[in-house]
Amino acid sequence: VLDIKKPDGLAALHRLIERAYRGGDGKWVFELTGGAIWQYYDAADLGRQPKKGSKVEVRKDAVGGYFLSLDGQSGDRAKRLR
Repeated sequence: VLDIKKPDGLAALHRLIERAYRGGDGKWVFELTGGAIWQYYDAADLGRQPKKGSKVEVRKDAVGGYFLSLDGQSGDRAKRLR
């Protein structure tokens, strides 16, 4: 269960990266503290390479999807794998 609370539509989940890598399809996969695994929907090129300890913010968008941003960079659509 994702622990994002959305009373006003602005809440977000903040975690640190344990491991980041590109999957076989070229999409970034992020293993976060707490055990969650997230993946970008697109094979996005990142301005800064993610590494262990990078800060992650996951927030809900208006239509029920999620955006994941790294170290304050602009976010991209993501889905939770685990």
